[in-house]
Amino acid sequence: MPGSDREVFDLFRSNGTAALEVRYLAYALFTFEKSEWADHFAKRNGRPPAQADVDDWIANLSDHRFEDLRRQAVDLFDIAARNYLREEMEAADERALGSAIVAQVRNAGSFWKQLGLALATAIVAPILLGGVILGAKYYSSLPTPADIAAKGEPAASPAERKPSGHPPSAPP
Repeated sequence: MPGSDREVFDLFRSNGTAALEVRYLAYALFTFEKSEWADHFAKRNGRPPAQADVDDWIANLSDHRFEDLRRQAVDLFDIAARNYLREEMEAADERALGSAIVAQVRNAGSFWKQLGLALATAIVAPILLGGVILGAKYYSSLPTPADIAAKGEPAASPAERKPSGHPPSAPP
């Protein structure tokens, strides 16, 4: 555990897991806290703290307190970086969103193209369906080979035909 300002600086500087900026920020937070403590000490005791008092205060800080200062430094650095880059991040978000919307509009095609396709489908589909229905009706009125083979008699309409009980292609 550190016992002086120099040892605290070395503690923060030697912590290789955090970025250098964060380590310096942690030390700055420590010095701010030390300054606040020194002001409090002077008000309480009527004199500024001696170096021995400062060293004693530092020695009484726990490892948890130094870790807490590191976490505060990380949070402060994150907030500062986000504030600094806010305009650029918003502009990048708007560009990405704008290009996504433009891509969707381009994929959808133009209004007139879609309208023309819809109208063509609405016109052609009933015509084709009507043709299929008329073709089926016409096919059912045609004489079958069995009708033609029946002594030259005219073909009976589908309603007049009687089921013969055997397939139409077999002789009666």
